[in-house]
Amino acid sequence: MDKISTTDWQKVTKEMNAKGYAIVPKVLTNKQCSELIQGDYNALNYRKTVSMERYRFGLGEYKYFNYPLPNLIQFIRENIYPKLTPIANTRMKVLNIETVFRIHIPNF
Repeated sequence: MDKISTTDWQKVTKEMNAKGYAIVPKVLTNKQCSELIQGDYNALNYRKTVSMERYRFGLGEYKYFNYPLPNLIQFIRENIYPKLTPIANTRMKVLNIETVFRIHIPNF
């Protein structure tokens, strides 16, 4: 997961401010993606599944992982949230929204 530490987060911040989104390619390896995809088919991995169509949010499903989270997901949370929090807080200021995000990563 060296990609998280080697990402140019200033560039990501600039893209977020300019376009409202940023792409950080290749955060996960092909193997890691395959493992997550394979786990998607096991309903026991999830505590809740929401049908997006039911709520008119589009097509597909949104799934909430069971705790403890898979190691890969927990690692990403612990290492990428500290990078994203300042970006999100800057966006809130730009949008004149008083919400302030703080890093709180529960360890289940």
